[in-house]
Amino acid sequence: MRVAFVAGDVRARTDVAGMLSERVGLSVTQLESGGRAAGTSDEALWAELHPHLAAIRAGTLDDLAQRVARGVAVGDRVVGGPDAVAEAMARGAVGHLLLELDGARAVGIAPGDHPGLALPRAALDARELPADQVLLAAAALTDAEVSVVPASLPLPRELALAAGVVALLRWDERTPG
Repeated sequence: MRVAFVAGDVRARTDVAGMLSERVGLSVTQLESGGRAAGTSDEALWAELHPHLAAIRAGTLDDLAQRVARGVAVGDRVVGGPDAVAEAMARGAVGHLLLELDGARAVGIAPGDHPGLALPRAALDARELPADQVLLAAAALTDAEVSVVPASLPLPRELALAAGVVALLRWDERTPG
């Protein structure tokens, strides 16, 4: 989701919001707080902004959970667990990596067990590395999107699967029957 928040003088922010939504196609939210007028503060701006950010994050997590749930239900375009995700990464099949950091950090991956995994030579030669680091680096090198979900957030069941690691694949990898 592409969104912009605009604060400041009412007339200026209205003009900027109009330009952004018309020319750039962003969803624009105008904030009442912020600006240089007497009585404005950074704290008030952040207090107004935080609920908007929380709603965006909740919507994003809900969307990802639904995509994972659909994939799990039909057995299509979802893999879970560090090794299965590393294998999909090695094939360039991962479109979106979901990491729950505590779960992913608690398990290791032997990069050498996954030929084709896009990592620097030193990482490929390592006996075992934390799964979060390996998969995040491989995602960056293969242009996969990444969503990191802190352990403090209540996770949908689908996102908590498989040692904190789930991947949405770019294509259907099921073999024709």
